[in-house]
Amino acid sequence: MPGLDPGLGARHAGAGHECRTCWQPQPAIESECFRIIGGGPSGLLLSQLLYTRGIDSVVLERKPKDYVLSRIRTGVLEQGFVGMMEEAGCAERLHTEGFTHNGTPISYGDEMFRIDFRE
Repeated sequence: MPGLDPGLGARHAGAGHECRTCWQPQPAIESECFRIIGGGPSGLLLSQLLYTRGIDSVVLERKPKDYVLSRIRTGVLEQGFVGMMEEAGCAERLHTEGFTHNGTPISYGDEMFRIDFRE
């Protein structure tokens, strides 16, 4: 079985799915390989975290590659999720292209105030 691309985190394995690294139908999934349903942020991060620990996984995604790669999959990432991305070694693009959300306005009755997350 070909090696895992550390930038993607999925092995070429799995009947009836499209592999994230080549997006082609693959042979049967090995029984020791974790199956992750869904190629959204959580599924892809889980696959990458398993890879960093030497655990094989395959991400099963029903949408075609062009669709998955072109759509925005999330809006706000919580700090814990960002920390896991850093741990998995896949946060570089997040840090170069993402925006830091430092606060939010809150409305209560006729009043409106801002909560600063940095304080």
